[in-house]
Amino acid sequence: MAAGGETVSGALTKEGSFGVNNVPLKPGDYVALYPSLWGSGTIMALSDNLALDVIAFKNGLHSAWRFQLPKRQFTAGEELRGEVLFVKGAYPEMTNNALAESLRTRMGFSGKPAYTIEPRRGEVLGTVYRLRAKAQDGVWSAALGKAQLPVLLPVEVSGLNGRWEAFCLDRRTKLIKPIPVCEGTGYACLDLSAGADVVIGHPVTCNQPEVRLNVLQTGQQWSRGRPQSDRQGAGSNSYW
Repeated sequence: MAAGGETVSGALTKEGSFGVNNVPLKPGDYVALYPSLWGSGTIMALSDNLALDVIAFKNGLHSAWRFQLPKRQFTAGEELRGEVLFVKGAYPEMTNNALAESLRTRMGFSGKPAYTIEPRRGEVLGTVYRLRAKAQDGVWSAALGKAQLPVLLPVEVSGLNGRWEAFCLDRRTKLIKPIPVCEGTGYACLDLSAGADVVIGHPVTCNQPEVRLNVLQTGQQWSRGRPQSDRQGAGSNSYW
């Protein structure tokens, strides 16, 4: 376990002999379980408002995650939100915490991520584990440098419309695939083993956000399905 700047390790001689109580966590602090016939496992904090209890056994561990409650009164209906990352490795792997450390050091927890970012359109909002970005006029685009990451890079692009179809295009490979949009955020995963030059967003937009747009690609052109009314004003996004 690595938490609060401290690392706990060693051979267990008695069931429940290790105990960690209410340790405050920062993003990148984790519990790692290894060795395992099914690959090592990692539970890692993504937010800075969590604390952890751990009881370790010879054949496993029990971890309890909780909120670091602020020292103030709460209002009725107030919500607390925390984020935790669960990663399961593959068999066979090294019997150590290499997977957890690779996540921590290469995915932005301990500073800059292992990949570089050259934004072309839109904004970069964060790089802790996932790349969070904001679209400009329905599009986010960037060149991402080559990097060996332990997992595919999750990308979240806000500023999109769930009523319009969205896609992820890699300009280098010319591969394009549809992506889901939920509550204005689009989600994609990128393989950066050779780098990527991506465009994420809407190839066709509309001046009325409540209108649904269905699009398809025919050759080098984007076509839209029949609009739901005659007053939409839909058009292709020139950035594609």
